[in-house]
Amino acid sequence: MAELDEFLREIADDAPCGPNLEYDPDFVALETDVLGKPEVQYGDTISAAVPPEWKAIKRSASQLLERSLDLRLVVYLLRANLALQGAAGMTGALGLIERLLDERWDSVHPELDADDNMDPTLRINSLAALNDSATVLKELRDATLVVMPGLGPLTLRTLEIAAGEAPPAEDGDKLAMDTIERAVQDVAPDVLAAAHDALSRAYDSAVNIEALLVRQVGHGNALNLDGLTRMLKRGRDVLAVQDDGAASTAADDGGAADEAAA
Repeated sequence: MAELDEFLREIADDAPCGPNLEYDPDFVALETDVLGKPEVQYGDTISAAVPPEWKAIKRSASQLLERSLDLRLVVYLLRANLALQGAAGMTGALGLIERLLDERWDSVHPELDADDNMDPTLRINSLAALNDSATVLKELRDATLVVMPGLGPLTLRTLEIAAGEAPPAEDGDKLAMDTIERAVQDVAPDVLAAAHDALSRAYDSAVNIEALLVRQVGHGNALNLDGLTRMLKRGRDVLAVQDDGAASTAADDGGAADEAAA
């Protein structure tokens, strides 16, 4: 989160969050780039879909945030970090959204509609991707929580398949939950603790974002972030169980070593 704190500074005395850049060529280009390229068929030839270039999107979103504090840009940054860093990558951006809503409600972009009784629709819509099954939720479901030695990445989709809530991929295997739990226990304790801490903070920020919106615009106009918070809680809780186990094992090993030394 520390690297994102710089975006909380006031950009100008008369415009703390800077100008609205939604018609700026760089902003418009970013909104196009984040879509990637869909699958295209010409006769019998099929060109596969091309995912967004997340490194370039992260760079562009960060540069634009230096000029304008816009929730849409933070969401793009969140998605880029999610793709590049795994589930923990969204933690800082969620925290930034939380603080912007709490500390810069009057000036953060998209602005409230002054011509329509300060209508918040544009601002609320700018955050709708946080609970969108086609974008953020899908990307979070497939993002790495931790890497299991010998088995590879653990994702929320892996957990859903293990629980029988989702079918395995055609070329994929279904891991049993006890296999997953044993593998996660082999993850380095510091790595496991960091992953758990990141998901815990992401969950707290998501809960607070929803509460802040309810406070500002009421239940009827606020976003329902149940999909996001449910997924973050699941990942957090799975890692918490294993993290506690790893801590307990480390303590037992330490105790045994002390006894041997004595």
